[in-house]
Amino acid sequence: MNPLENPTATPSVFQWETLREVGRQDLRRRNQIVPGKVLEVELTSGQTIRVWRSEDRQEYFCHGLTFGGTSAPGGPISLFTGRWVEMILESFYRMIPEAQGRPGDIVVWRGLAPETTPHSAVLTEVVLVPAKNYLDGTATRLQTKNGLAPETTTSLDQLIGLYGESYNVYRKQ
Repeated sequence: MNPLENPTATPSVFQWETLREVGRQDLRRRNQIVPGKVLEVELTSGQTIRVWRSEDRQEYFCHGLTFGGTSAPGGPISLFTGRWVEMILESFYRMIPEAQGRPGDIVVWRGLAPETTPHSAVLTEVVLVPAKNYLDGTATRLQTKNGLAPETTTSLDQLIGLYGESYNVYRKQ
């Protein structure tokens, strides 16, 4: 079953009962300020990470979508980029060759610094370039959330145009 159709099909990496507020942080997205809070939540691995939740409990961004933050009780949460995303990737995912990608796997873009992760999205339709071992950028589709824009499905090429060609495909362990 596709995890996008049934988010509970894949166990959460979060222990939601440990979610607690630790401070306030408003996020600036372009010309918009989004009031929010910083929360801590324990992962099922025992590690604790910090996440963000909008004050209206409606807004979230790509890492919330990709890593299951939209199922948080009380409204969606989003991981901050960088070490929190890296911690989840190291504990719960394994990098795979993109030719082995399938719906439900995730694509994570890398920034200029190795620990930055400016974007992540979920594969929904995988198409390989004939006789090659890489994804067809025009035909491969991903579920994405770019900043505070609504969730949408788009091509890999469109996301490469926004975030660059430095990405990896991951599968939950």
